[in-house]
Amino acid sequence: MHEPRSIAVVTGSRADYGLLLPVIEAIDRSPGLRMHLVATGSHYHSRTPTIREIRDRWSDLVEAPGSINSSDSMRAHADSFFGIGIDLLDAFDRCDPGIVVVLGDRAEMLAAATAATLSGRQVAHIHGGDRAEGIADESLRSAVSRLAHIHLAASEQSAERLERTGEDPRRIHIVGSPAIDGLLAVPPMSDSDHAELGKPRIAFLMHPTGRDPVIESSEATGILEACRSVGQTVALAPNTDPGRSGIMDGIESAGFRPIEHMDRRRFLGLLRKVDLLVGNSSCGLIEAAAIGLRVLNLGPRQSGRERGSNVVSLEHWSDRDLAEAMSGAIEAGRCMDPHPWGDGRSGTRIAGILEGVDLEVPGYAKLNTY
Repeated sequence: MHEPRSIAVVTGSRADYGLLLPVIEAIDRSPGLRMHLVATGSHYHSRTPTIREIRDRWSDLVEAPGSINSSDSMRAHADSFFGIGIDLLDAFDRCDPGIVVVLGDRAEMLAAATAATLSGRQVAHIHGGDRAEGIADESLRSAVSRLAHIHLAASEQSAERLERTGEDPRRIHIVGSPAIDGLLAVPPMSDSDHAELGKPRIAFLMHPTGRDPVIESSEATGILEACRSVGQTVALAPNTDPGRSGIMDGIESAGFRPIEHMDRRRFLGLLRKVDLLVGNSSCGLIEAAAIGLRVLNLGPRQSGRERGSNVVSLEHWSDRDLAEAMSGAIEAGRCMDPHPWGDGRSGTRIAGILEGVDLEVPGYAKLNTY
């Protein structure tokens, strides 16, 4: 009997950890795979020490905290990138995976893909081929895809886009998005928990887009004031991209106390309870589509990304535009139209691919097909 294949799954933030959980659990259940969870990045951030949550659940954890810098500057985030890369090299030496699994477009994922490739390991990339402007998201996602040996695309469009960039079709698998695995089994937030949050009808989740923090702050304040004019609102803290401090200041200037962290089940329960999500998070385009939640997507962060008919997008707006769009979305109610993100069995599908893939064909070395 062959030894189980060693797989390292890298998580660098609260967001990707929640998305990766179905994949982590499926790998952990697979008799042909040995799962190592590698934690790095903003899990060690002083404001959101989500590493504690991970330690409580996973005993076979490999930690790679890196050199975390919480400054708003792009240079500081670049410094963190290189520190994380060095720690990940050490982590991979400790668990010795044959395949390293990464998700999305965060800098931590590029550090992991680089460390894995340069140390002779194959990289499996989830959600490659997607489009989203973000700050440097488009280029970072593309860079990870160029390093990846196994592409685990979330949609047909993403798979086609990967093939058009010269990736070998034998390396590309359409698996759906793990973000929707088990989603419909999560109940809405309880009435008592909802009441503790003030019975919000609107959830606000806005991530920075690399602009001056003063601009980020002013915009966040204006959006939240428009939200308040329409209905009770809860504000969630943004991710740790440059500009975060501006959005946090804007939330507080509008008179809200931001919720720094929710575990994924509670967050999904909130999305199933409220009537509208406002901001620029990818969860508005993926998870919200699967549960029919209406979304007002603002600004350029998700430009070019696939979306369902539950989403209304505004690149530019006035206070009146915001209020009218919010009121109209709430009045329209839930939208259960089809979405492009699969059937909710992504984790099991990914584990099967990782267990069965022949690492010799097409192999470690890569050659563009064009």
